[in-house]
Amino acid sequence: MSQHEKQCVYCKAKLFSDDEVVYCPVCGAPHHKDCYNESGHCALEHFHGTADEYDPHPENKETDGEIGRDRKGHTCRRCEKMSSADTIFCPYCGTPFIEAQENGEKNPSGEENGPLGERAIPFGEKNGPFGETGTPFMLHIDLMGGVDKKEKIDGIEAGELASFVRVNTRRYMPLFKAMDGKKSKAGWNWSAFLFPCAWNAYRKNYMAAGVLLAVLLSAFYLVSSLVFALNSYIGTLPVDVQVTPSVIFDAYATVTPMHWVIFGAGIIIDFVSRIISAIYGDYWYKERVCAKFKEIKTDDEIDNKDEVLHQKGGVNQWLGMFALYPSVIMIYQCGSLIFQVIVWLLTGGM
Repeated sequence: MSQHEKQCVYCKAKLFSDDEVVYCPVCGAPHHKDCYNESGHCALEHFHGTADEYDPHPENKETDGEIGRDRKGHTCRRCEKMSSADTIFCPYCGTPFIEAQENGEKNPSGEENGPLGERAIPFGEKNGPFGETGTPFMLHIDLMGGVDKKEKIDGIEAGELASFVRVNTRRYMPLFKAMDGKKSKAGWNWSAFLFPCAWNAYRKNYMAAGVLLAVLLSAFYLVSSLVFALNSYIGTLPVDVQVTPSVIFDAYATVTPMHWVIFGAGIIIDFVSRIISAIYGDYWYKERVCAKFKEIKTDDEIDNKDEVLHQKGGVNQWLGMFALYPSVIMIYQCGSLIFQVIVWLLTGGM
């Protein structure tokens, strides 16, 4: 950058070729001679020795967000785009960079890589995850949840299995390891309890999702029998009668014992299926993931196994969202009916 393109770092005025210019002997920052004499020192003295020290040749620096030709970076195996070497997830598609550097190689922050590309990232570091300014502490991200990537889970290296699971590996890697070591099938998963069909569909447990959906629809039909009975009574009323809470409570009094039994059976079936899904859902998921991984790895007819593993792994967001609907409807139907029954009983019903 030529002199006439610079500005005084003290008064911020442009420097012209006929100006008397004084350069800081430490960082080289340009000042008007009068400005330097007025301040008595470099206007950027407080930046000396820091990462923000004045650079007289900024044109030689890499542009933020770009990767120099001599700098090692990551090439995403999914979208094939390159990002800087200090990133953990691809900034374009979100795929994690799980390959830890071998032979003691260090990342740009000077910290050795841990399992699954664990990094110690200094906040506030230039080109860091939140820009040039931030809190000076270290953020340790372990995508393996404390499991070494070389450990075996059902005969598969944990690092490879994590690349197949991809989403929420910090939960599932230690969970799979515990299941594999203790041969324990039981656990608890609140997502699988509240939304059994949706969670299993999201995790690509399609067989379990299909069975649970059939059970859910059956339970919904049984629970709705109470609604049919109430509507039958309300349908016999004159057209000009307004359906108020008191009318609905009168309708409950006409419900036969058989309808109550069917309604209760639907509630029990739905609740039991949720309990089973919550207890065994994680185990079903582990078994499916390991079986599918081994199937692909041992299939000699598959040429690009990494690509197939990427397609078959991960989650199915769209099907999970679609399967969420019947679970929500069931919760709403059961909740509203149970609430009405409780209010009816408290107001003198039966």
